[in-house]
Amino acid sequence: MKKLRVFTACFCEEKSSLLMWAHYANSHKGFCIGYKFEDIIKKFGIDILPVIYSEEYSVIRSYDMFKDYDEFFLDVWRSKSIEWSYEKEWRLIGEYRKNEPYEKGQVADMVKPFNVYMGVNIDTEVRNQLMKICRERKINLFQMHLSEKGYRLLAYRV
Repeated sequence: MKKLRVFTACFCEEKSSLLMWAHYANSHKGFCIGYKFEDIIKKFGIDILPVIYSEEYSVIRSYDMFKDYDEFFLDVWRSKSIEWSYEKEWRLIGEYRKNEPYEKGQVADMVKPFNVYMGVNIDTEVRNQLMKICRERKINLFQMHLSEKGYRLLAYRV
């Protein structure tokens, strides 16, 4: 079996999930960056694929049941417990080319964000930095607020 060096990035369809903000944004103190999938696909030349949520592990009897290693790898890489389905996750999975530098935890050059959403409890200093960056780079900026009528978040343009 050939050895791949891959990179991955995870995305979510939902910017207003209370659980996502609590789990991934330090109890609503962080921020969420919105991208256009088509910009990402154009930059990296590969598709963003939806995660497959299931109550069972991926059914992998053998590598031979797949046409090739890439299909085998993608099936395993896209599988996740149904418990996480509220995330509505998509994954960008690519292979490092032979001559590209590789380093664990490496940050990739990304496309320009379309929107930035600040958490309900964002720190004032971080908020001010984001406001400056978004203004300079002409990126839409939103502040998340808890709804007064129910358990949900609302985004207001800043």
